[in-house]
Amino acid sequence: MRLGQLLVADGIIGGDQLQEALDAQLTCGGHLGTCLIELGYLSEERLGEELALASGVPCAPAAAFREIPRFVLDALPQNVVQKHSAVPIGLEDNILDVAMIDPKSRQALEELRSVSGCAIRSWIAPEVRILQAMERYYDVPRRVRYVTLSRMLDRGRPASIPPPVLDFNSLAGRRAVETRSSAGPATMVLEAAARAGVDPLAGISDRLCEATTDDQIADLVLDATSGEVRRRVLFRVRGGNANVWRAAGAEIDPDAGADGGFPILSEPIFGLLNGDAYYAGPLPSDPIHLGFYRKLGIATPKQIVLVPVHLDDQLIAMFYGDCGRTGTIGVDIEQLRRLLAKAALAINVVQTKQRIRAL
Repeated sequence: MRLGQLLVADGIIGGDQLQEALDAQLTCGGHLGTCLIELGYLSEERLGEELALASGVPCAPAAAFREIPRFVLDALPQNVVQKHSAVPIGLEDNILDVAMIDPKSRQALEELRSVSGCAIRSWIAPEVRILQAMERYYDVPRRVRYVTLSRMLDRGRPASIPPPVLDFNSLAGRRAVETRSSAGPATMVLEAAARAGVDPLAGISDRLCEATTDDQIADLVLDATSGEVRRRVLFRVRGGNANVWRAAGAEIDPDAGADGGFPILSEPIFGLLNGDAYYAGPLPSDPIHLGFYRKLGIATPKQIVLVPVHLDDQLIAMFYGDCGRTGTIGVDIEQLRRLLAKAALAINVVQTKQRIRAL
């Protein structure tokens, strides 16, 4: 069960509170639990309990991040920690305990195992704690939003209390160690790249760094996804509305959304995200979605992929893709999300240079 659904079913929050948090998540990014804490609807401790119930993975307590030994930290390099938001918190008998925001990501677990040479025992933890640990131990800077939130959560907790000695075997809900399993093609490619020390997105990363305009960045994204998604649309998000920015693989009506665009919080297609970091799957048959395609001037597809693009806690773009009426999407969603995160940073670089020149 999804975290939000679980919280409502258990009577911890109401439906209106969940919708408020979902809206905040879409426009500001981050994990749903982060938004619920910021809104004052959930405590950190209760969030941890509910994350464990929703994921089936035990939650690492805040104490697990207080004093992580150097030999444990050295099991994973900074780039892998940052890539997967995964922090090692224990190592014994060649079993590496790793706290993650998304501990069920198969690709992440495969790469963690490959890089560390250890079996991986995964744990879940609130986003704010993972990011705090990444900054403390790996010098991965946090945004102001998470610094403020962690300070609020830590307020009143005496720093002089020594951290407890954690016995991972005694913690409730201990998860079985992850073992190597049969992997799909995308996972095998990622694992092979990890062994060879090659980033599958290295080429596009260099081109993004060389871009001098936002439009160049958008075109690079559309070109990079042409082999997996036939019709691609990048929407630029401003003032709560999404407008067609660049499109490829389809003749998009040039006046699509000219009457105000597609409202981010009320357009049914965007509502398919429902608190998730992406949507990839069949287009629901509900006729409420037909208006989106009428505006774009294209036929309804069989499957779609939808990924929001955030920069500094602000929704700046939305990636939409499909393969037409009969085609199925074989996109590597984790690589697509990485590509879009890189594009967001590239946009930030371009805009920063423009501001420097304007001063």
